[in-house]
Amino acid sequence: MAYQNMARLAASRGDLIEKEIFLGKLKEQMRDVPLSFQTGLFFLGMGMDESIHANYETANQLFEEGLEIFRRLRNRNFQTVFASELGHIARRTGDIIQAKKIYKETLANWQDLGNRAAISHQLECFAFLSIVEEEPQRAAKLFGAAEALRERNNSQMSELERIEYEQSMARLRSMLVEVEVNALWSEGRAMTMNQAIALALGSG
Repeated sequence: MAYQNMARLAASRGDLIEKEIFLGKLKEQMRDVPLSFQTGLFFLGMGMDESIHANYETANQLFEEGLEIFRRLRNRNFQTVFASELGHIARRTGDIIQAKKIYKETLANWQDLGNRAAISHQLECFAFLSIVEEEPQRAAKLFGAAEALRERNNSQMSELERIEYEQSMARLRSMLVEVEVNALWSEGRAMTMNQAIALALGSG
């Protein structure tokens, strides 16, 4: 944990050389316990740090390694966490087909696992994809459904999720007139969770 935190501090200072030194020390430690739960979480933390800084190739490799650990540990929850992160990278790098493929699998898994907060975010991710594919009507419905689900389960967006959400909302409102956005949003809010999931999974 100390090595990981030192790597993060170095990165925040812009000292990439020191960051790599601490990451190297961390990886040496992880080789001694390659199948531990904590090691898998280190890969998650490092991958998310790289993703935040748009180092998507490195983040992808870290998420793949972490995913393999949790596959071998047979932990379905964290397998889905890592798969979702891989879906986010595919989406942010423009691989819409791969992102959609991953999200369809992870949304179904979150539904089976009963994680409604994660389902809310996956619905939002499908809405992000719909905007990219110039399907704003679908996006508005999905955003509305996700908002209602978050309210019912008292689940809040993370700071980073909120930033991406606000950017996408600005784009959505540039694609539709306000009265249409509001009508579609209300239609989405009126959906049951299963209806919203069906809408997302039917998106191509």
